[in-house]
Amino acid sequence: MKTIVHRKYVNQYRTIKVTFESFPEHIKPKDFNFYAYLNGERANKVKGMTLFDFDTIIFLQESKNTKNEIEYVHCLAHRDGSTFLTPIILKRK
Repeated sequence: MKTIVHRKYVNQYRTIKVTFESFPEHIKPKDFNFYAYLNGERANKVKGMTLFDFDTIIFLQESKNTKNEIEYVHCLAHRDGSTFLTPIILKRK
């Protein structure tokens, strides 16, 4: 398990960074996109939301859909200034 800092350069003055904590060695953040966030037992898909909307993402587990072989990563996401963690799902590109 390791901590990865992933940066996105918007322009020469602004850099957005996301810290990925407790991720296994074989999972690279650049290989995954934001898929949905969990609200109770429902997964809500939001267009336009990316990994860079969160400040810290903590790894929980991996899963794989047996029908179409799509890989997912289940995580907890945190935004600075917020008091709660949001369960999210990342999907392999």
